[in-house]
Amino acid sequence: MLTILLMVVTGLGVLNTPVSYIDTGGPGRPALFVHGLATSSYLWRHVIEQFEGQRRCVAVDLPLHGQTPAAADQDFSPPGLAGFVAEFCDTLGLTGIDLVANDTGGAICQAFAAGHPERLHTLEPLFGTATRARQNDRILPSLHARDLLAIEPALARLQVPTLIVWGTGDRFFHRKWAYWLRDTIPGASEVVEIDGGRLFFPDERAAELTPLLRRHWETAP
Repeated sequence: MLTILLMVVTGLGVLNTPVSYIDTGGPGRPALFVHGLATSSYLWRHVIEQFEGQRRCVAVDLPLHGQTPAAADQDFSPPGLAGFVAEFCDTLGLTGIDLVANDTGGAICQAFAAGHPERLHTLEPLFGTATRARQNDRILPSLHARDLLAIEPALARLQVPTLIVWGTGDRFFHRKWAYWLRDTIPGASEVVEIDGGRLFFPDERAAELTPLLRRHWETAP
């Protein structure tokens, strides 16, 4: 059974509000799962269940998602949220991380990986109230292609073993970008296409995703 924890951290930079996350405990390297826009750590429940007792799996709710509120001055850009993830990892003492992300979480984790490659073992780039609904309007304008273009040189130096799993059924995420990532990141081994997979395939098709993660984690040096 998954354990949902509520961590309250104050006075540590971006982590000045409560942060909710799933932490299963367990042996071995920690696997950190990062969701995308308009979902939460709940997206990863079926994947995490398949690693019960085998791995420590942690899934964080990003600001304004799940039970994590957003600070009044929250930076919702990919680099800003990458800073949130970095401080979250510092707070939990997570190192040697197998980092897994989907959708816009993938952009956040590209920024995180570019800035903190030493923290990673592998990389897998995959509204309750009126107030929160209004805050949600701040997120989309914060997503700019220039943020990812700015980290392209760092990605081109990233030696972290990287697996790219790409759903082919989502019209907003053209498969050409999967191969751009493979060709840009030196540590990228391959692109695996999930035929017909759409935005939430980590939840809907966890049985297909989990063996890919297991193989990648086991074969990475």
